[in-house]
Amino acid sequence: MNYLNVENISKSYGELTLFEGLSFSIHKDQKVAFVAKNGTGKTSILNILANTDTPRYGTGDF
Repeated sequence: MNYLNVENISKSYGELTLFEGLSFSIHKDQKVAFVAKNGTGKTSILNILANTDTPRYGTGDF
């Protein structure tokens, strides 16, 4: 069972592009971790998934 699907989302602030073309899905019983350096967009991804922010491009079932 697919719980979450994200396709080609992008996020930038001015000239700073955090991520672009990001796609992933999370399935039942799957464990997930976001690991990256500070300032690379981990919180922005979670805010998009929580519908408190919007991606610049892309779609998803979130």
